Amino acid sequence: SRSSAASDVYKRQLYYSIEYLKLHVKQEGLFRIPGANKLVEDLREFFVKKIGTKIDSKELSRFGPHAVASLMKAYLRELPEPLLTFKLFDSMLKIADSPEDQHVAMISRSIRSLQERNRTVLAYLIEFLVKVAEESESNKMTHKNLAIVFGPTLLRPEQVSVATTLLIPKLNVVVQKLMDNFQEIFGKTPSGTKPVQFQS
Repeated sequence: SRSSAASDVYKRQLYYSIEYLKLHVKQEGLFRIPGANKLVEDLREFFVKKIGTKIDSKELSRFGPHAVASLMKAYLRELPEPLLTFKLFDSMLKIADSPEDQHVAMISRSIRSLQERNRTVLAYLIEFLVKVAEESESNKMTHKNLAIVFGPTLLRPEQVSVATTLLIPKLNVVVQKLMDNFQEIFGKTPSGTKPVQFQS
């Protein structure tokens, strides 16, 4: 379908963005400071021209880490359905309202219910965000700060309203738990492995 084809393009671009940003995890304000609009739009066009071909991280250097990070967030926002899916929105809300000592087990069950492709991409993304937070002394991006940035793009309802917008802080806590408890929730994922859906 057209939406799954669009998702494949976005996920491939997400892969190349992350591979480049791994070289810049100490950049202060990564994912918080926006890239210049012109650079972000030029980068979007660059990715369109490169569909079907491999991209070297050096090719992204001229756009800079903030532009790459800004477009990466845009990809996640623009996916036809968020990585955590519309279906899991209510489940995650229930988890947020449950006793904290049950959160990890409940989140693990929910993640296992995702389709394998979503689970693979999500694990790859969260593993990268954990690496970003490891350099929080330099980049100022802790798990909590990253959850504030990525929570609303990873977990959103099909119909957005004022009421659902007010739930964002509660849901961000659940997204933070994905980082806080990465190994327990996802199991070990070998670093540097290319998920199949990213290969050109």
